[in-house]
Amino acid sequence: MPFYHVLGIFGGLYLLAIIALSADSDFFEFIFWLCAVISALCMMRLRWRIRTLFSIPGSHAQDAAFSFCCGCCSIAQMASHVESYEPGRFTFAPRSTLQGYTFN
Repeated sequence: MPFYHVLGIFGGLYLLAIIALSADSDFFEFIFWLCAVISALCMMRLRWRIRTLFSIPGSHAQDAAFSFCCGCCSIAQMASHVESYEPGRFTFAPRSTLQGYTFN
């Protein structure tokens, strides 16, 4: 999935939160929390997958805690570990070519 699609999904989630707050509707609030939990679960699974592929010590409980409590921090940590960005440059797009990795 391209990065801009993910950025759009998170933007939509925040828009849904604003609508839920302004409308004071139980339906929109339910939809918001459902989307928030699903996105946190997806982030938790991605974090678990990166930890497994790169043999990073940790537990599923840590993955869940970081994904639910501070999703932005979790994404930044994953990006730093897999070196998917260039230090010193401010860009919203990932590198065009990532380094090659070998898996055991």
